[in-house]
Amino acid sequence: MCMKSYKKLCTEFYDLDKPAAPEDALSFINKYLASIEGPVLEPMSGTGRFLIPLFQRGVKIEGLDPSQDMLKACRESCKRENSKPVLYEGYLESMSLSRFYELIFILSGSFGLITDQHLVNKSLERLFEHLTPQGTLIIEIETPNGKESGLQDWSIRSVNRPDGAQITCRSQGNYSPENRVNNVVCEYRLIQNGKIVGDEFEELSIRYFELKEFNYLLSNAGFVGIESFRPYGNINSTEEDERAVFVCRKA
Repeated sequence: MCMKSYKKLCTEFYDLDKPAAPEDALSFINKYLASIEGPVLEPMSGTGRFLIPLFQRGVKIEGLDPSQDMLKACRESCKRENSKPVLYEGYLESMSLSRFYELIFILSGSFGLITDQHLVNKSLERLFEHLTPQGTLIIEIETPNGKESGLQDWSIRSVNRPDGAQITCRSQGNYSPENRVNNVVCEYRLIQNGKIVGDEFEELSIRYFELKEFNYLLSNAGFVGIESFRPYGNINSTEEDERAVFVCRKA
């Protein structure tokens, strides 16, 4: 993940645009949490839209994220909700925590922010090492299906803050079908009373995985019992799907 991304305005836009986790995704995770009593980890936990509601339901969950702005927003939300989960700052590929987890999950395709093959392998190794024996890993990925090659047109989206200000996001992606990576540039603007009072430039890349490819990567990292599902149910994913949720365990 490039830290030219997920800065202050981006984080605020993300938090307003996605204030809560989808209920079907939470239900999917809860299905696996039902038989777990030990600690749970959400790497790439962002502003806490999954972490906070799970913590409030009594899950012993901790979070990890490399973005200081994301972690700050998460801590502020935790304070408002009177919640105090443990949060770590760091990159997934270099994660070295002092405990092991019965369940680790990364949803919403966040794992695709790791585009370098070496770092992908290292990240899966770190996840494997931080699981308890027979611990479960859940990762959602995006596939190349539905992606258009070449340079995309600029798109503009906006969200409104409670104080009446507006944050706009102007973005453009350049998808390469050869390496299945979309390089995205975003320009955020904070507008108050019709005037631009702040701006922020962001670059990020997103990698898309083939199902067979990701299955191999998980297997190569040591995981067994690998299954993939259409989000967020019990129907197995197919090569035509645009997203897939992989579930596997530590051998």
